[in-house]
Amino acid sequence: MDGWKKAWSLVGNVASEVGWVARVKAVEFWAGERAAREVAVAKLLRDHAHSFRTPEWTERLPGYSQFLEDVRSLSEQFGIRPPEVKVMAGYGSLTRSGMAVLTDRLLLANEEALFVYSPDQLKAITAHELSHIVNGDLDRIPSLFPTTRSQNHKREFAADAKAVSVTNDSESLASVFAMSQNEASHSHPSSRVRIQKLSEVRPKAHVDRLKSGTVDPKRGRE
Repeated sequence: MDGWKKAWSLVGNVASEVGWVARVKAVEFWAGERAAREVAVAKLLRDHAHSFRTPEWTERLPGYSQFLEDVRSLSEQFGIRPPEVKVMAGYGSLTRSGMAVLTDRLLLANEEALFVYSPDQLKAITAHELSHIVNGDLDRIPSLFPTTRSQNHKREFAADAKAVSVTNDSESLASVFAMSQNEASHSHPSSRVRIQKLSEVRPKAHVDRLKSGTVDPKRGRE
């Protein structure tokens, strides 16, 4: 009997998921990909049962005003509209570094990230997340069109590099990965490999000094 219950439960879950995909595809057909993605993201947040802090509560978080200013200034540098910022209670399972963009209009941050990371680290993470918007990584509807491990890792490396090109600060981003020490997954490279890749990325300020001849390219010193 238990076997039959499990089988019927599995069938029900599959049918529910198929129905959900059909509904999202219908939204995409009638209202466009942006609307379909926002519907998919709403379901994702609902499934993960995240709760959000009120604006009155987030205003008391340490470094929150500077964080919002970094979101605004980095968005301006990238030439995009600043996304809305929502703070999730606790450390949510949707993010690996305490922050995530799910649409070009929404940036999620875990409240613990504002306690754990320094202002420079938060800025580095913010730049990385905004890079996903600039790089067009949000064009696909989450969970409906799976990407390969290799594609996902390339996107993360590209977002890391673009973040450094704006902040000129590879050290802060590398220090975030050093703190997390995540193993490689389908969606993200390992922290070790990302740190290694960042060591190969020259900040723009350093490249400009190389071009001006004020830095010895062999020694990397001024």
